[in-house]
Formats: sequence, C-alpha cells, structure tokens
Amino acid sequence: MSGKTIHIKGMSYVPGVAHGLLQHKLDSVTPESILVISQKDIPSITSFPAGFIVIDGAPLSHAMIGLLGHGIPTVIIHEQALVDLTDGITLSVDGVSGIITNDPAAVVPLVSITSPATLGKAINAADGQAVYLRATVQTMEGAKKAIAVGVESIGLVRSEFFMPEDGSVPDAQYYKKVFTELCETVKPLTVTIRLLDVAPDKMLKGILPYEVVGGALGLQGPRLYETEPVRSMLDAQLVAINALTELYDIRVLIPYLVNREELEHWTNYINTALTKPVP
Repeated sequence: MSGKTIHIKGMSYVPGVAHGLLQHKLDSVTPESILVISQKDIPSITSFPAGFIVIDGAPLSHAMIGLLGHGIPTVIIHEQALVDLTDGITLSVDGVSGIITNDPAAVVPLVSITSPATLGKAINAADGQAVYLRATVQTMEGAKKAIAVGVESIGLVRSEFFMPEDGSVPDAQYYKKVFTELCETVKPLTVTIRLLDVAPDKMLKGILPYEVVGGALGLQGPRLYETEPVRSMLDAQLVAINALTELYDIRVLIPYLVNREELEHWTNYINTALTKPVP
C-alpha cells in the first residue's frame, strides 16, 4: 500500500470480501473491478464486478433486493464519502463490516459455515440458534442458488419478473411452463407464488403504460387487477397454479392489500378459480 490511506465505514449489505480496481462507469466492467453505482443504475447492469459500492442505496428497495440476490460483496455509502474514491485505485470492500479500504490487511474474509447445508433443514448460527432460510426468487438461477445453500422453502416467488423474452403478454401456458420448471428445481420444498405485484419500478417490461401505475397510494398490487393486460395475466397465473397444485406444495400470496375488503374479495376470486384449496 502506498499514498493516502483510505478507510471508509459504510453500511454492510452483501457479505463477502472483494478486491479490485475502482471504476464508476457501467461499461467495461470486469470480474476484477470494484464498481461504484447509484441505485437507479442497478437495472442497467449487464456484467458483474468483484464488488459493489452503492451510493445512498435504500436496502429494502426492489432494485437493492435484486442486487442482493447476486451475492456479490456490497457496501452502501453516502455520496460525501466519494471524495477519495477515484477511478483506477485498488480497493478492498468488506460486505460484513462495511469497510472500504486500500489496505487489504484491514479486511477479513468470511469464514464458511462448517456444517454442510441440508435442504429443508435448519442452519445453526454461531451461537447455536437454529435458523431456517426462506428464499425470495425472481429468476430460475435464483432458485438454483437457493437450493445450493439449503433453504427451508421458497418463501416468495416474485412472479412479475417472469416474462417472455419476446415482450409478449404471458398466457397460462407460459406460466405453467415456468412455474413447473421452478417447482421441479426446488422439489420437494414449499413454493409461495406471489401474484402479480406491479409498481412504478416493476413495469412488466413495457407492456403496461407507466401512466397507469400510481404512486405509493395509487394503483398498485390488486388495484391493477381490473386493468388489462394485468387481469388476463392474473387469470393465466391462476390457471397455471391450479394445474400444479396436485403435483407440488404451492401457496399463494396476494400483494399489497390495504384493507379487509380487498382481502376478502381477492381471496374469493382466487378460490373460485382454483379447484383445490391453496393456502
């Protein structure tokens, strides 16, 4: 190490340690890079670095949750901390402590869990506490990663991210295909499929006009279920789920309910569409 010492304490987000050359641009990203991005840049990422530094990221936002799923060491910092972070310097990022430094000796690699992960079973934490892992997935690759770490179940399938590559409106045949593939991948685990949860930052790849979706108190979740093509997609999901309930342990989650009347209405609607009761 030479020159000015860099030691920034940010917010830990994705565990792990990464070393590489700092860069701020999304193009020419390599596995040897430490990439500085803002939250709005996350959907534009096409190749992945060794580590991420996210400026003013909101940990529970949809974009950050998606980034979390890639498992790449990530630290969140305030924009003011960027003053010493210039392109080309060699940095280490510690996603556990939140430390960003040019002294690699200041970060400690993660210690792997000594006991192997067993699918559907608890993982013992360092203090002996049994922890059951449930995965949130929005891709088939995410489901495979969940299996690899021994999850207890798939606690949330973000179904709005399963869309045809050609940008067409998905039908029952499409949903049956992708839901079957997912259930087969994680069998015999329980799979909870969240019905379409459309929001301003999840726009169904352009098939729903942006002006249709409101803000936090506007048209989201089931308040869009009366709007086409969302209604057709919802019905297609229910047809697919109905065909799979005899083969897999499936549950359904209705997103973004705000009152009891909505719960009762859409529960009745779902029960009418399904021939077998589904939790």
